[in-house]
Amino acid sequence: MDETAGNVARAIATALDWSSTPDARKAAVSYLESIKNGDIRVLANTSLHLVRKNCSSEIRLHGFKMLQVM
Repeated sequence: MDETAGNVARAIATALDWSSTPDARKAAVSYLESIKNGDIRVLANTSLHLVRKNCSSEIRLHGFKMLQVM
């Protein structure tokens, strides 16, 4: 998994973890939105890394949702 995909996976985990602080969840969601609104090539590459079978189902689902944005 490349660095951006790893960062996105950690942001997804933080956003979904209710034990994370509200500020951490807000920062994670903001980062995810910046990826969605950024370069389409980065979005596509990152999404394809996230939908692989070695990722958790929550991360894979978010990867599929990111693919739908394109």
